[in-house]
Formats: sequence, structure tokens, C-alpha cells
Amino acid sequence: MRIDTKMCLLLGIMLLGGTMIRAQVPEVETTGLAAERRMTEIKKLVDLSSAQESEFQQLCMTYQLHLDSALYFEDDPISYVNKINKAEKEFTQTFYTILTDKQTTQYAYNKGYADVKRKTADKLNLLRETGAYNEAELKKIEEQIFNYLMLEKVVYMRDKHDVSKQKENIHRLKAIQPQYLKAAESHRKLKHNGRTNNGKVKWEK
Repeated sequence: MRIDTKMCLLLGIMLLGGTMIRAQVPEVETTGLAAERRMTEIKKLVDLSSAQESEFQQLCMTYQLHLDSALYFEDDPISYVNKINKAEKEFTQTFYTILTDKQTTQYAYNKGYADVKRKTADKLNLLRETGAYNEAELKKIEEQIFNYLMLEKVVYMRDKHDVSKQKENIHRLKAIQPQYLKAAESHRKLKHNGRTNNGKVKWEK
């Protein structure tokens, strides 16, 4: 990620002291503090080596400089959004090149756990409504669904800014998708059509 002239100017303003920063950008924390917050979050979610931590500190600072440069020096809204998106793409791509595959899985698991649990519960509720599975069976199914959805989460997070690659990897995952997910979605479609598996009409209230 390259630092342009405007970001260098912003960095120069920061170095002049906290009072001038507040005068230039009221009610906004300094770039350094924002980068430090992001770094603290990363370390909470994944175990890093000393070398990786150093790389991430530089990455977070550069990323925050890009964001602040766009925020304080870009007046055109479209250009502003484009610069933000470009900074986020470069950050994400560099982020996952620093992590090992094992660390990527750890990071995605910790950051995406709540979302994957929520989606898993939704699938289980649909399967429960079919009446085809008892609770003991659903307990085993839950683990399979959770593990698969977590694999999808890794792809969605890692390949967030490469739609073509993301779709290709999701397509590959479909080959190992548990059959229960298809059963759950089939039941959802039946519900949306106002029908259940026994053929009776049951409209959602």
C-alpha cells in the first residue's frame, strides 16, 4: 500500500501535536490511535509471531492513513468511496497473505463464530419443523452444518474483494455441502409457498 503526498501531509500534521490535530479534525481520534485499536482487535482474534505483529502494525498504520487521507482531503463523494474501497481491498488482501492457513482459520472462526452459530440455528430450526429428525440426530447434524458454514465464512472473509475467486471457491465447497442444508432450504421454500411437507397449507403469520 503506497503512501501518497496527501497522506504525508496528514502525517506531518499529526506530528505537530495533539492540539493542532484537534483543530484540523475536531472530534476525531488520531490516525495512530485508530491504527492501534485495529491492531489490538487483530491480536485478540488471532495469535501472531513477533515478525507478523510488526508487519500488521505497519499495515494498520498505512491503512488508516489511506482512510484519513480520503476523509479529510477528498471532497467528491464518489472519489471518496472509491478510495475507501481501494484501501479496504488492499488491506484485506495483504492481511491474509501475512497469515498462515491455520491462522486464517483461527481468525475467521473467532470473528465469524456468532454469525455462523446464528445461521446454523436457523438451519436446525427448519429441519426441526420437518419432523424428520429427533433431537439426538439434530445434535449431530448441528456440528456438520456449523463446520461447513464456517468453511464458507473463511472464503467470504478472505476473498471478500475478489468476487470471481470467492464464487469459484464457494462452488468447490458445494461438493462437500451436507445434504441437511439442502433439506433445510427445501423446507424454507415450501414455507414461502404456503405449503409444508405433508401437503397442508400453513401460511406464516
